Amino acid sequence: MFTLTDKTLLDRAARMLNGAAKELREQYEAEGWAKTEAGRKAKQEYDRLLRDERDMRSLGKRLCLHFNVKAAPRTPATTGNPESTPAAEGGTVATLPAPVGEEVHDG
Repeated sequence: MFTLTDKTLLDRAARMLNGAAKELREQYEAEGWAKTEAGRKAKQEYDRLLRDERDMRSLGKRLCLHFNVKAAPRTPATTGNPESTPAAEGGTVATLPAPVGEEVHDG
C-alpha cells in the first residue's frame, strides 16, 4: 500500500538530494568544474544527485498514479481572522466593525 505520507517522504528525500547538489554547485561551479580532479568528481556527483532526485520524484508520481493517491484539494487557510475571508458577494470586500473604543476614519 502506498499513501500520501509515502509520497511526502519521497519528496522530502528528493529535496535533500537537491540541497546536496546545490551545495556542490555553489562550491565548484564558480571556479569551473573541469579545472581540478576534485571538481570533475564533484561534477559527476552533482549529476548523479540530480538524476537521483528526478528518479525519486518520478517514482513518487508513478506510485501515486498506480495506487490512485491524490492530495487533498487545496483550500484557503481558515485562521478565524475575518480580514482574511474571501470577498463578499458582489465583488466587494466585506467591511469589518471597528474595535470597541476606537473611532472609524473614512479615507
